Amino acid sequence: MKLSTFLMMGIACFSSVETNAFLTAANNNPTGSRIAGAASTRKSVVSGRTHAETSTSLHALTKKTRAVTLAGNIWPAVQKFKIGPTKAKEIVRAIIAVTHREDVLLFFFFAFLGRPLAKFIFERSEQFEGMTEKERKRKPLYILKQFGVTNIITQIARIELSVYAADVIKTTLSTIGFQCANAWSVTNFAKTIYTVWVVKKFLAFKQILLCRINKVSIDDMGRVELLDKIINGVTVAIAALLLLDFLAIKTGKALSGVFAFGSIGTLAFTLASQGLVKELLSGFALNFSDKMYVGDNVKFGDGTSGKVIKLGWMETILKGSDDIHQSVPNGAIQGQKMSNLSRLTRCQVAQTLRFDYADADKIPDILDSIRSEIKRSCPKVITDSTSPFRVFLTNFNEDHLEVMVDTHYRIAPIGDAYWINRQNVLQAIMRAVKSHNVEFATLCVAPTFDSGTEW
Repeated sequence: MKLSTFLMMGIACFSSVETNAFLTAANNNPTGSRIAGAASTRKSVVSGRTHAETSTSLHALTKKTRAVTLAGNIWPAVQKFKIGPTKAKEIVRAIIAVTHREDVLLFFFFAFLGRPLAKFIFERSEQFEGMTEKERKRKPLYILKQFGVTNIITQIARIELSVYAADVIKTTLSTIGFQCANAWSVTNFAKTIYTVWVVKKFLAFKQILLCRINKVSIDDMGRVELLDKIINGVTVAIAALLLLDFLAIKTGKALSGVFAFGSIGTLAFTLASQGLVKELLSGFALNFSDKMYVGDNVKFGDGTSGKVIKLGWMETILKGSDDIHQSVPNGAIQGQKMSNLSRLTRCQVAQTLRFDYADADKIPDILDSIRSEIKRSCPKVITDSTSPFRVFLTNFNEDHLEVMVDTHYRIAPIGDAYWINRQNVLQAIMRAVKSHNVEFATLCVAPTFDSGTEW
């Protein structure tokens, strides 16, 4: 506290005491009453302040002094942690009163020793010795990461220990003297932890169940992922409502604060979140549409292609043939063309062949040989007029003849099957051409010179 503050308080108090004593003496003496009045008036005139002004100043000064002295409450709070032998015994007695040693020991055993003990016993059983290495990694309950019986018991025991720890902390703080600790509810803490744990277990179990019913893998759920996300959203919403009920949280003030934005704040928030809302709406549309699912191979209009490994609300992640992951904003996907290659059942193999004019007389026989060789080497070629099967001479160029080969097959345009078929087509063309002792034409590229070059 500043020295000036002490001086002002002293002067004010001294003036108040002096005035009250003088007025008391004047009230006992009628003659002195007039003198006191004159003196009081003269004092007010000299000081330039009325009685009301003086009272207001004293009130403000007292309030300021009280605000400054709030800082002095920090040290007493720190001193509460200075625990003597008597206080320590009191804390120990309070902790013993709220805990049960048998329960704590039992929970501690299952939390930290249950799983190693189950593993030790199982590895020495006859069932374990008769298993292959692959079966040993899949079947034992203690190896399952999420649904082993021993693992579930271990997690429950650890949750109970955390609840006990919260109760001990609350009891300790209350015994030391912190009254705020009495407002804490260990029951709500336990309800919150158990609710979160049950929700996580349910979501994981639900995902495995959906994959088994639909016979898909967790890494490539496809259309099942949409149903999985819907159930996740509903479950999380229900859990949030339960937590609000457990904790007795009132949302009225919070919601009124949200809707209390001014026009400038609302405009700024709208402009700042415009891109975010666009991506979110695009992600919502993609997730609920039938355009693509996780595991599909897609190709976009800008040339971006790959396998969908994550279809999120804000972005879609693709894995290319080089195993590089690309993050594509959902807003960019909505504004361009897209081809889902995984849903195609047919593919095309097209080539442009070039021959010298010296072999022009052999072209008809070469074309027939190419057709026959492709039909013989590629059994999935389509020749029933539902898709083109063309091998024709298409153009006369300056230094070569041009032949078009356009064939289609009942094979999806992705995967090893496509590339093996494409390779068979190219080899068939080469065998057909060589059977006529003909070579492909070599293009003559005329050299280009810079006009500014001097020779």
